[in-house]
Order: sequence, then structure tokens, then C-alpha cells
Amino acid sequence: MINTIIVIAYLLGVIYFALTEGKSDAFKISKNIPIDHVDAWIKRALTCLGMFGLAGVAIHPMTFRTFLLLPMAAFLFSAVFRSSLNDARGKVWFYMGAYIPMRTGKDSWYDGAFHWIAWAFTGFTIITGPKGDRYSTYPERLPAILAYTFEVLTFTALLTLS
Repeated sequence: MINTIIVIAYLLGVIYFALTEGKSDAFKISKNIPIDHVDAWIKRALTCLGMFGLAGVAIHPMTFRTFLLLPMAAFLFSAVFRSSLNDARGKVWFYMGAYIPMRTGKDSWYDGAFHWIAWAFTGFTIITGPKGDRYSTYPERLPAILAYTFEVLTFTALLTLS
């Protein structure tokens, strides 16, 4: 019973951290402050790992299944962070940055992966624009639907196993 309470507290801590980080990034974006995605990812991963370490001290016995909390927290963090960021920026729930041809080095590679998967799902469709330029197309919501589905299913599977 005490382990369950510790796990719930850890996951609530991850949710709170994701909410605050989403709002923090939204503030930086609104002020045109550059975001180093790799640096931010490392900071966030280390913070969640530290929170896991604190929870892990109290969990007895600590088994392999306990370590499933780490990837579980990562997918939970990602979904909550994206939702918080979009909400704080006044964006729609499914916003995940620019389409493939407009993505730059400042865009999230993780979100970009779901753009590529969405494009693959639609058969790598290319359309020609009014000026003769060619670019990829796929439903605007598809990357977010794929990302949230993947994160929720992975979180649920890991929760079931832990």
C-alpha cells in the first residue's frame, strides 16, 4: 500500500513538473527567448530521475518492475508538457509545430518524428503549391493523434507491467 502511495506521489510530481515546464517554455516563446531543446530535455530528464531517486529510496523492495516508472514518467511528462505548452500559448490541443518542409533546427526532433510518421501514414503524399513548389501533406491533427496515442498506450502498458 505504501509503495502505491509513493508511485502516485511520484507521478503527480512528474505531472506538476510537466505543467510548470510547459508554461515556462510558453513564456520563453512569447518573449522570443531561444530554447535549446537538448539542454531542456537533459534538465527535465535529470529532474525526473532525481524525483525517481527520492521515490526509489522509499520503495521496498526495489525490483526491475520499479524501474518501469522511468519510461512511464517520460511518456506521461511528454503528453502533459505538450498539452500545457499549447494551452499556455493559446494553441489548439493538436499543435505540434510546423509541417515537415517548414521545420527547422529549433523545432523539437521528438515532435518532428511524429510529423514524419504522419506523412508515412498518408503514403508520403506530395502536393504542388500555387507557385509550383512541392511539399508534403498530411492531416494537421495526425501527428498529435499519433503522439498522444503512443504516449497513453505506452504509459498504460508500463503501468500494467509495473
